[in-house]
Amino acid sequence: MNRTLTGYATLGLLLCLGVMLVSPAVTAADPKIAYFRAEACYRDLLRDRKRQQYRDQWLACIERFQDVYTQAPEGPWAAAGLYMSGKLYAELYERSRRAADKKEAVDLFERVIKRYPGSRYRQRAFAAVRAIEGGRKAVAVKKKTSPRTSGRDKDGPPGSYREAEACYEALRKDRKRQRYRDQWMACISRFRAVAENETDARWRAAGLFRAAELYLALHRRSFNDADRHAGAVLLAKLIADYPDSEH
Repeated sequence: MNRTLTGYATLGLLLCLGVMLVSPAVTAADPKIAYFRAEACYRDLLRDRKRQQYRDQWLACIERFQDVYTQAPEGPWAAAGLYMSGKLYAELYERSRRAADKKEAVDLFERVIKRYPGSRYRQRAFAAVRAIEGGRKAVAVKKKTSPRTSGRDKDGPPGSYREAEACYEALRKDRKRQRYRDQWMACISRFRAVAENETDARWRAAGLFRAAELYLALHRRSFNDADRHAGAVLLAKLIADYPDSEH
């Protein structure tokens, strides 16, 4: 990827932020504890109908469940975290009727199906997709054209990464959309999907970096410590999993 001086400055700043923000408590976080905290967030939300009217309340709990996965993608709580993220997006869709919420729910369920074939959450995810799609059979992941190979130049980025970049570019150009948290989360989710699903380590690292960059950019607007924490966790993972990456 071509880099400008501005790009290098941004990279250096983000890496410095990652080092400063990632404390031992972050890197050593227990996914089991994180999952129970996410469940508590969800239970509290279900008990308060007034809070259920506000989108940010749902997104706060969704992010907690997604953090469970981020902390240990191969751990025993990862599938549960992804599944519950999809479940909450599906419930949010029932209230918002936003196509973006439905898409997020289906995408998360399909990631469970694809990434955790031995998990008990796989069948739950299949059932959830059928319910969302009005009884239509859940999409068979194997039959989908893989974005990892479709429309890719020999040394260029995969289609999934280009789509994520297009999402971010559109967001950067629209200040009105930048006011809404779900717009940021939609792009972050795309980059995280790149980090999870691409076969080429270069693009997995790029996806992690971009997701972290967007979380930290979101934090500068939201002043929400959870956004800073999420960005720090992803940067820590980038450094640990891809020490030789240009990112």
